[in-house]
Amino acid sequence: MEGLTAKVFRTYNASWTMSQLLQKIPGNKKNLSDHEKLKLYNDCNREVAVLCNHKRTVGAGHEAQMEKMGDRIKGLKYQKWRTKMMMLDVDPKIKKKKGAEFFALDEDLDEEWIQKHQVFLVEEERKKITKKFEKENEKRVAEKERPLPEKELKDRLKAVSELEAKFKKENKTKKVEAEGRNPTVEKLQDAIEKLDKRIEALKIQATDRDNNKEVALGTSKIVSIPDPASLTWGPPILTEAELHRSPSLCRLLQQVQPRHREGLRQDTARQVQVGHRAGWRRHHLGVLGARMDSAL
Repeated sequence: MEGLTAKVFRTYNASWTMSQLLQKIPGNKKNLSDHEKLKLYNDCNREVAVLCNHKRTVGAGHEAQMEKMGDRIKGLKYQKWRTKMMMLDVDPKIKKKKGAEFFALDEDLDEEWIQKHQVFLVEEERKKITKKFEKENEKRVAEKERPLPEKELKDRLKAVSELEAKFKKENKTKKVEAEGRNPTVEKLQDAIEKLDKRIEALKIQATDRDNNKEVALGTSKIVSIPDPASLTWGPPILTEAELHRSPSLCRLLQQVQPRHREGLRQDTARQVQVGHRAGWRRHHLGVLGARMDSAL
């Protein structure tokens, strides 16, 4: 193809490779959560980034970020364990039905970490109450009303002392009193299932982030999806004018021969989708591979 630069061919090669990788995804992978879909996409995109030599050095804060995510996962596991213990408080007989293993403390948790986490939860509750009190006073002052007295804040902070006392009692008795309005085993079981989903989602995010620590996925701006219907990503369709905001796409259109340019422009305007979750900005050009093949 006359006028085809190495840079544009490299873009085509990356898009074609991405297309092949996505086509290899089994059909049973369609009914996945958004986090699972994103990881699956990033797994494919990572191979393309390696092909294009899109490498980067591991960030200085990567280990701290991973440790923070690990603590968030542990925090959910601790919350899940407390919820299970509440089930025992509601119905002690359920231990025989579920088995002792169901109520055992997760192997990732230990007494030392739990106590540190409880201190963290107490401090977070104190900050939450204090911040809400300060915002209410700011609003009252702005509306020229008398601010709430400090005694009001002290009364609200009693909840923090109660939470601290509750944790101390739980650590001593190894029992957790059921919380919430009219708690039942069914409600607590639903809460556990929701926590399981949150834990799984965080684990996927953590694995994905760790795998990407030496690969710069953000430099891969143009990729193709052979069959957008095969993966229900759910982002909005862009207009042709919005497509031209991408410098990479504009350069690509300029390199394509005139007889193919208009068709490529129209097809991309019709089929390009942009992911908008967690800063994920990837241009999915559904027909780029086929058009470039005909151009070549």
